[in-house]
Amino acid sequence: MAQAGTGIQRGEPILSDIPGRLDALPWSRWHLLIVLALGITWVLDGLEITLAGAAGATLMDRRALGLTEFQVGLSATFYLAGALLMLLAAGCEAILGVKAERRSLEDIAPPLSSG
Repeated sequence: MAQAGTGIQRGEPILSDIPGRLDALPWSRWHLLIVLALGITWVLDGLEITLAGAAGATLMDRRALGLTEFQVGLSATFYLAGALLMLLAAGCEAILGVKAERRSLEDIAPPLSSG
């Protein structure tokens, strides 16, 4: 049974030349900078998580805040929930930005001089 309008049978592989064309693209300085930026970000993110985890033992010390294990665990949960919330917000911002880019500026923000 063919899918509507495609002429492709279910279960058949779809042939494409896209992977071959992507492999033929030249590697430029821009690509190198992107890979380096992602690598640095990955390392800094790992360092941030390590520091946040190491702070738990210090926060339980009586000379510091004297938190209980439950309180430290709760703070770690809020830390993770905040990171996930920021990720979700960034995704929503990206989706809304793409949608806004497809509309004219007059549709998004009506001119102030309209009377």
